[in-house]
Amino acid sequence: MATASLPQDPDLDQLRKQARELQRAVREGDPAALTRVSRWHPGPPLADGFPLTAAQLVLARQHGFTSWARMRRYVQVVTARAWTPGQPPPDDEPLADRFLRLACLTYSHDERADRAAASRLLEEHPELPGHNLFTAAACAEAAAVRRHLAAQPAGASVTGGPHGWSPLLYQAYARHNPDVGLPATLETARLLLDAGADPNDGRFWHALPTPFTVLTGVLGYGEQSQPWHPHAIPFARLLLDRGADPNDGQTLYNRMFGSKDDHLVLLFEYGPRPLAPAAWRIARVAR
Repeated sequence: MATASLPQDPDLDQLRKQARELQRAVREGDPAALTRVSRWHPGPPLADGFPLTAAQLVLARQHGFTSWARMRRYVQVVTARAWTPGQPPPDDEPLADRFLRLACLTYSHDERADRAAASRLLEEHPELPGHNLFTAAACAEAAAVRRHLAAQPAGASVTGGPHGWSPLLYQAYARHNPDVGLPATLETARLLLDAGADPNDGRFWHALPTPFTVLTGVLGYGEQSQPWHPHAIPFARLLLDRGADPNDGQTLYNRMFGSKDDHLVLLFEYGPRPLAPAAWRIARVAR
């Protein structure tokens, strides 16, 4: 059993540094380091010949991995799809990025005032859905989505905006308009899915192991009582019909802070089933 999980935003360079520090401490005969080695190395080498690979193995096993290679692969996967919200925006932040940053849940200091500011920004700049596919998706402006896709047929798979998300993720996490219509919501999502959007798209929040997926965003809630999408259940049903994984750990965690169980009824209806590998399943296997 691991004694310590990897921290938020794990860094391979820092882990390599820790392994070198452990190697040095063992060679110097440090009692605490020797205890670590005796506990976590299957056949502890002699202190005077303790190689770096042995220190790396000890570190990996402490964090719950069977080998340094598996831990390295895990960190590479989660950092490649990591999402680190809360970073200050650039001074020259584009208008469209500012709108998306304010409109979408980030699970890091989500504020109603931000969503209200996004709504005002849209009132002041009704042309925002025309800026790009990300803003059109967040606003569930199906006509604008259709125009953007006509100009860029592969756009549903492109990432960008302030969070580096796909258009479907921006739609799933947008909360600036509680009155968005159901037909517009579903038509927008269908257009994106038909154009190749991944219903299992997601990001590792601060490179932690459970991903925030499209489904997570739609079904909402969390420790700060973040609102679910105004049409959460029909939107989620569409995603599940298109192959979204009903075994969504972050959704189950987020929704346990509320009293409604409609999400459980829906997820149990679809139940466990085999799906194509996604980045987080690869990361899980890497352990």
